Amino acid sequence: MTFSIDVRPAGHCVVVRLDGPFVLPRIEAACTAIAASADWRPDFDVIFVIGPGTDLNEVTLDSLKDVQDFMRGWNAGHRSGPDPRTAIVCSDDFKRVIADLWLALVGDDWPIQLRIFTSVKEATSWLERPAGTDQA
Repeated sequence: MTFSIDVRPAGHCVVVRLDGPFVLPRIEAACTAIAASADWRPDFDVIFVIGPGTDLNEVTLDSLKDVQDFMRGWNAGHRSGPDPRTAIVCSDDFKRVIADLWLALVGDDWPIQLRIFTSVKEATSWLERPAGTDQA
């Protein structure tokens, strides 16, 4: 999987674009790149864009749980603030089903607000709302 990181201090967020096979080592590499960025701040929100070239065909419940475990630890060590949020952007239906499964797995036991969107514009709009505001 390839990825790109776009830290946006003015928007108080980072946009992570993912393409290729969805595997834990690449997600770890993307998160390492986020934390290493000079512009990253722990109170920033995160937008993960599951690009059109992202291959989710090999995703299993076990692999999703591995990603969940990694992200739980990464969030605990690299994110702070009163109400951190993560937006997942999926432009196609199949990828949204996988993202919905992710949300079902994390349940109410997740310290970060999570929402799924079909575009970065929708996600950015949600992140610009006051903390605790649900999507419209």
